[in-house]
Amino acid sequence: MENKSNSGVVYQGKIPGRVKYCFAFGALGKDLIYGMIATFSMIYFTDIIKVAPAFIGTMFFVAKLWDAFNDLFMGMIVDNTRSRWGKFVPWLVIGTLINSFVFVTVFTDFHLSGVSLCVFASVVYVLWGMTYTIMDIPYWSIIPNLTSDPEEREKVSVLPRIFASIGQSLIIAGFGVQIIKGLGGNYIGYHRFALIIAATFIFTMAVCVINLPKKQQNTGTTEKMKFRDIFTVIKKNDQLRWAVLLILLYNVGIQAIMGVATYYFSYVCNNAGMLSAFMISASVAEVVGLLIFPKVTKLLSRKKAFLLACTLPPVGLILLLVVGFVCPSNIPLTAIAGIIVKTGTGLELGCATVFLADVVDYGEYVLGVRNEGVIFSLQTLIVKFTAAFIALAIGFVLELTGYVPNTVQTLATQNSIRILMCIVPALGIILAYVVFKTKYKLNDEFMKKVISLGEAFIEFIPHEKGQSLNNVSNFLRVAGGAPLNVAAAVAKLGGNAQMLTKLGVDSFGDHILEQVEPLGVDISKVLRTKEANTALAFVSLREDGERDFSFYRNPSADMLLNASEIEEEVFEEGGILHFCSVSLIDAPIKDAHRKAIEFAKNNNCSTKFFIFSASDFIASIDSSNTLSSLFPHL
Repeated sequence: MENKSNSGVVYQGKIPGRVKYCFAFGALGKDLIYGMIATFSMIYFTDIIKVAPAFIGTMFFVAKLWDAFNDLFMGMIVDNTRSRWGKFVPWLVIGTLINSFVFVTVFTDFHLSGVSLCVFASVVYVLWGMTYTIMDIPYWSIIPNLTSDPEEREKVSVLPRIFASIGQSLIIAGFGVQIIKGLGGNYIGYHRFALIIAATFIFTMAVCVINLPKKQQNTGTTEKMKFRDIFTVIKKNDQLRWAVLLILLYNVGIQAIMGVATYYFSYVCNNAGMLSAFMISASVAEVVGLLIFPKVTKLLSRKKAFLLACTLPPVGLILLLVVGFVCPSNIPLTAIAGIIVKTGTGLELGCATVFLADVVDYGEYVLGVRNEGVIFSLQTLIVKFTAAFIALAIGFVLELTGYVPNTVQTLATQNSIRILMCIVPALGIILAYVVFKTKYKLNDEFMKKVISLGEAFIEFIPHEKGQSLNNVSNFLRVAGGAPLNVAAAVAKLGGNAQMLTKLGVDSFGDHILEQVEPLGVDISKVLRTKEANTALAFVSLREDGERDFSFYRNPSADMLLNASEIEEEVFEEGGILHFCSVSLIDAPIKDAHRKAIEFAKNNNCSTKFFIFSASDFIASIDSSNTLSSLFPHL
C-alpha cells in the first residue's frame, strides 16, 4: 500500500515484489561497469596502453579524490530536485546514458602516446567518475525513501547488493580474464567487453526505472538545501560521521583487495588464472553472505552480524597469505580463502546499506528533514576516497619496488603486493569494527531500548468510579508510577525496557517486581533498601475528571535512589531515557536524574520527559496501540 501521508516513504509496509526486484536488477548493470573499472582499469592503463604506473596511481588519486567530494554536490542536487517523476528517476536516466558512452571511451585505444596519452587517460577517467556519480547517488538514495519498516528495509537493502555482487565480483572479477581472452584478448578483448557491459547497463537500468514508483513522496518541506547545509548535516548527525568512518575503514580492505588481486595472482602466485579460482568462489560466497544477512540479523543481531563481517575477512586473508608462500597454485585452498573473505564482505554490504538508511531516519529525528541524497552520496564518497588512496599507494609502491609489466617481479615487489593484498585490508577491517563497537550506536537496541528512571510504587485504585477518596471503601492494588508504567508498556509492545529505581525490602516491593518481570522489563538494576518502604498511592478519578491523590512516602524508597547508584554501562547501548516529575523533588533521586542525563548525553541517548499513567498502560495493552504510537520518535 502506498503511503498517502507526509512520512517521506512511498510504502507503509511491504514493498511490492516487482518494485523490489526490478530496482535491484538495476544494480547488475551498474556494478558490471563499476567492477570493470575497479578491477581492470589500472592494469589496462599500465599493461595494455602502457601508461607509467606512478602517473596512473597519481591520476587515480586526484580523480577519485575530486569525484569523492563531487558526490556531495550531486547529493545536494538530488535532494533539491523537484519534478513530475520525483527527485531520483530523472538522474538515473541521464546518468546511465552519459556514463555508458564515457565508459566505452575509457576502453577505446586512440593510439596516443606520451603527453597526449596521459591527458586522454586523465580526462576520460575523471569524466567516467563524474558521470557515474550522476546515476549512483540517486540509485542508493531511493532505499530509505521506499519504506521505513526495519525488516523490509533490510530486504530491499540486500537485494541490489546481491545483483551488484553478481555483476562486480562474480562476472567481472570471477570470469573477467576469461571473457576478455575469449573476446580476442589484449586491447580488442577489453573494448568488446566494454561495449557488451554498456549495453547491459542501459537495459538493466531501463527495467529498474520503468518499474519504480514514478513520483516519490514529499517529505513535508519545500526549502531547498544549500551547499553549506551539507556540512550542517554532517556536523549535527554524529552517527552519520561514525558510520562514514567505519565504512571508510572497511572499504580500505575491499578496495585494496580489488585493486591488487590481479597483480597478486599474476606476479606473486605466478598464475593469472588463480584470480578466477579466488574470485569465482569469493563472489558466490559474497552473494551467500548477502542472502543470509536478513536471517543472521534476525537470529543474532546486527551487532553480531557486523562482528562476523569484520572477523571473517582477516581470517581468510591470513590463509591466502600463507597459501601464497607455501602452495601458491593450490586452487582449493585459494578458493576457501576467497569464500571466507567474501562471506564477510557480503554481510558488511548488507550492514552498511542498512546503517546509512538508519542514519537517514536518525538525521530526520535530529534535524527535522530527510537528506537521502547527501547521506548516500557519502557512501560513494567513501568508496572513491578510499579507492583514491589505494590507487595512489598501489601505483607508487609498484614504482618504488621496481615493478616491470609482464616480467618476473623482484622479491621486494612481491612482498609489497602481499602486504597490499592481505595485511592492509585486514588492519582496515579490524579498525572498522573498533569504531563500530565504541562509537556507532544505531544498532538493534538503540531505537528500541527505553530506560525508565524514577518512581515505582503501589497504586490503590477504587472499585467505585467517580468518587473522591473519602467516599471509597474498596481498592484494587496495582503496580504503578509513570516510569514503571512506561517500561511495562514498552516491554509489552515488544520493545527493550529497563527500569532504574529503588524499592523497599517489603511485600509491596516484591509485588512490583513480580508484576513487571514476566512482561520482559529488565529489573537487574532495580535496588532494594531497608532505609524506607516502597511508596504507596491512593488514586481516584472524580466525576469532574480530576484525579484525587494521596501519597504515603515520607520518604519512600524510590526517593532515596542517589547519583552514585546510577551506572554508565546502562546507557552504553544507547536508547531513550524516560523520566517524570519525581526528578524535580528535593531528594537524592534528583541528583540521580542529573547523573543519568549526563550519562545519556555522553552515549548519544535521547532524553524524554512525560507522564504515563496506569490507565494509559492498561489502554496500551487492551487497544491496538503500537510502540510507535506511544513513542513517535522510535
